[in-house]
Amino acid sequence: MAELADALSTVDIVVAATAATEPVLTHSVVRRALAGRDPDRGPLVLLDLAVPRDVGPGVATLPGVEVIDIDRMGTVLAGGPAATDAAAVDRIVAGEVESFLTWLRGADVAPTVAALRGRADDVVAAELSRLAQRRPDLTDDQRAEVARTVHRVVQRLLHQPTVRVRQLAAEPGGDQYAALLRELFDLQVPQTSPVDTVPDITPDGGQR
Repeated sequence: MAELADALSTVDIVVAATAATEPVLTHSVVRRALAGRDPDRGPLVLLDLAVPRDVGPGVATLPGVEVIDIDRMGTVLAGGPAATDAAAVDRIVAGEVESFLTWLRGADVAPTVAALRGRADDVVAAELSRLAQRRPDLTDDQRAEVARTVHRVVQRLLHQPTVRVRQLAAEPGGDQYAALLRELFDLQVPQTSPVDTVPDITPDGGQR
């Protein structure tokens, strides 16, 4: 230990992080190092990162020694700006995760809504075709006006239900509403892969 004490007398800071089961920098070793140390030097700082500790009991009471161990660092960080920053980061991350999950749940119902609107368009097209066969006397302008009116009525009928199902689907467990729509209207919706549903993130953090 004489060599260790001699080495300690020539440095200002020591980082201790051994796997020793007993203290390495004992009271006697550090006291001997202080005896051979230039009194005009600053304090000897012992940064103890080991578990169990490398710095022995009582060393911190020696004059000219500053012991910083894991417990002390934890106490300082818990009450300092870093703790506030960490809490803020936690809130931001939690918010972004929830936003992403909400988007993901909403994205899951989008193909179902699109399929429902597609089914409605097909029904309208079929009915307009039958109308044209039954009423060949209608002019082009009359048929166009009928088509616009029917499309407008169908879109208005679908608007509120589709908006509501998107809102419900964005909530936890909301995938059941999309499944119910598919069952009620016998919709065939292709399964999307995670790559298809995950949005592109722009450099400013937005979505494309």
